[in-house]
Amino acid sequence: MKMGNCVRDSEYLMKNSDIIILAARPQNIREIAENYVRKDTLILSFMAALPLSALSSFFDCSISRAMCSGPETISGGRGICVLHHGTDAARNLVSLCEMREIKIKTEDEIDAFTAGICIPPILMNVKVDERERKKALKNMALRWSVYRELSDWIQAELALSASQNDKKSLENVSTKGGVSEAMLTSLINGGSFFSSVERGIERCAELRSELCKSLAVKAA
Repeated sequence: MKMGNCVRDSEYLMKNSDIIILAARPQNIREIAENYVRKDTLILSFMAALPLSALSSFFDCSISRAMCSGPETISGGRGICVLHHGTDAARNLVSLCEMREIKIKTEDEIDAFTAGICIPPILMNVKVDERERKKALKNMALRWSVYRELSDWIQAELALSASQNDKKSLENVSTKGGVSEAMLTSLINGGSFFSSVERGIERCAELRSELCKSLAVKAA
């Protein structure tokens, strides 16, 4: 069978799929939304910085937002994920991918989670005192409930990679002008580890504001 007989175009797939996973650049949302989506479809969006309120302005169906750890953690069976407005179908899909869901209470915690999953690859490449790191994670857990579980995952990832200087892992979560770059810049410029994590969360909010402004949609 030729490949052409197996592959359908995006318009057909979005029209006829029960579940649609969005993992493209959020800047492309208008182009994606030009395709018809049935009202009984579930959209699971992994698009960074695009809030549920904005997604709802493009699609008239059930929508869940998700964020997950890097590809090497998922392929290694150590993947974690958060869901906002998660449905049973969304949770079943996360489970099928063998990712562990960390519960969140608000959409804002996705920002905190996003900065958190950048921490292991950053600390594999930039040295931070262990006591400072543990103190910062403890403080983050007091501020953001998602860190009560996320901190243990971060420690486990660091322990697993203790003998490595894994540049590739950092590349997997790095984009120009993105969250990990903001955190790294803060550290390199002499910021504390705690302030660098906070800077990552702030950068998430900035990206969301910039994106929603460019799309002329609500940021919250």
